[in-house]
Amino acid sequence: PDDTLSGVDRVEFNQNGAGWQTGTSVISSDGFNTIAMRVYDVAGNIVSGSMVVRVDTASPLITPSISGTSGSNGWLVSPGMVSATVDEATSGVDGEVLVSFDGGSTWRNIPISLNDGEYKMTFRAFDIGGNEGMALMSASIDTTAPMLNFAYSGAPGANGWYVSVVKVSTTASDSLSGLHVAELRV
Repeated sequence: PDDTLSGVDRVEFNQNGAGWQTGTSVISSDGFNTIAMRVYDVAGNIVSGSMVVRVDTASPLITPSISGTSGSNGWLVSPGMVSATVDEATSGVDGEVLVSFDGGSTWRNIPISLNDGEYKMTFRAFDIGGNEGMALMSASIDTTAPMLNFAYSGAPGANGWYVSVVKVSTTASDSLSGLHVAELRV
């Protein structure tokens, strides 16, 4: 404040109706802050005014999730549906939560369906104040059963019968999640 004639006597402010205080500055916290000011000059003149200061220092909180049929060791055995919720109490969410895969620069809208594969996802959302929130999540999906092959060795007879002792061996493979256990029962 400036008064070139008699000079400034004092400055007062009242933030959010908390009461009048003397000073030339005030620190506002998150949310809408209504600040009323009064300036008194030495001659007794008063000027007043008010303003609203909007402050948002917190980033949006994103909670990602994936739905599907749980298998073993953290794998899904059905396609997965990826979604996310966002909590932003101060200024509100600006737009939608987006997802990027494997560190890529392409951002996609969610929800999104995922099929077989291993995914590293980054989620982001902005609030109206301009803060960016981020979250990470991984997903592993394998909807395909392992491959199983049988091999027989022995002397074949007629009509699918063997006429000697038969050695049965198997091989199994799984190109995505890998084999966990292979068992043979006779």
